[in-house]
Amino acid sequence: RKVRVLVHAETEENRKYTWEGACALFKPLQQLAEEWAQKHEVRTSAVGFEDNDGNKLDLDKLPAEYGWTSQEEVHLNCFPTEDQYMEVEKDRPALTDSSPPEPAASPAPSASAGISEPASQGS
Repeated sequence: RKVRVLVHAETEENRKYTWEGACALFKPLQQLAEEWAQKHEVRTSAVGFEDNDGNKLDLDKLPAEYGWTSQEEVHLNCFPTEDQYMEVEKDRPALTDSSPPEPAASPAPSASAGISEPASQGS
């Protein structure tokens, strides 16, 4: 028995894609990652899935362990787990591109992990 799975992915250019697959209820989700990776010509180790609530799925678990049944359609989001497939932070609008740097006493934005702190904040 299999469960129908719709895997949604988004590119760096914000293009959205949906891939339809199916996986056996009593085989690890790794099988789905392998199929997705083969179809999209990436390494299986670079594929991660999360549910619609943003919970990362363990690819060693069985679909049945997540409560999925063959009578339903499951929607998953795919994300890269390896750096070479991830979005490059510098391609996003950065504070340093259009705004003056914040004073040293102000906290740095938490969402900009790829932006280094100004040199004046040495400690």
